[in-house]
Amino acid sequence: MSSPSLRAVGYVRVSTEDQNPESQKVYLQKYAQEHNIELVAIFEDVAVSGYEVPPFSRTGFRKAYELAKQLRCPILTISLDRISREADTLLSTLMQLEREGIEVWTIQEEWLRRLSEITDETLRKVIYRMLILALGYAYEMYVKSVREKTRAGLERARREGKRVGRPSPMHDPSKQELFRIVVCEKKVPYRKAAQMLGLSLKQVEYWAKKLCK
Repeated sequence: MSSPSLRAVGYVRVSTEDQNPESQKVYLQKYAQEHNIELVAIFEDVAVSGYEVPPFSRTGFRKAYELAKQLRCPILTISLDRISREADTLLSTLMQLEREGIEVWTIQEEWLRRLSEITDETLRKVIYRMLILALGYAYEMYVKSVREKTRAGLERARREGKRVGRPSPMHDPSKQELFRIVVCEKKVPYRKAAQMLGLSLKQVEYWAKKLCK
C-alpha cells in the first residue's frame, strides 16, 4: 500500500453526553484510509451544541484549528453541521479559515470541493457563500423544528399523562451507515459497538439483523 499523499486534522462533535464520538472517528478513519489521507490527529467536542456554541469557543475545535494552521493542512469532518448548525456562524467560521489558508473537507458535502474547478474566483466565492448559507439555514431550521416538535410532544404527553422517550437515533441514515461500517464491515463485537454507537446491546442485535445482510 502506498504512503498517504495528503494530511488532515480530524474533528468530531456530539451534542449530548450520551452520544459517543467514536462512531464519527471510525467514519473519518475509514474515509481517510480509502482516500490515502494521513489523519495526524482527531480532536473532539462532547456534549457541545453546534447551534449555541461557536466553533472557536470549543476546546476540541480550537485544537484542530491550531494544528491545521501549524501543519498547513485541511480539517476533515463528517459534515459541515459538525462545525456549526447556525448559518451566519458557519459562514463566518469558514471565511476566517479560508483567509488563514485552512480548508475544511467534509465527507457528506464532498461535492463542494468541485467548486475549485470554477476559474472565475469572484464567481466561485459568490456560489460558495450562497451554498454555505443555504446549508446553514437548513441545519438551523432542522434544529428549530426538532426543538418545536419536542416541546409540542412533551406538552401533549403531559396532558395525556404519558411518558415519552427519545426517538431511536438509528432512524438517521448517516447513523445507519456508521452502524454498517462498525458492525457489518469491521465486525466490532456487539458490546463494544453499543458503547461506540451510543446504543443498547438489544438495539445493536436488532439493527444487526436488519442491516447486516
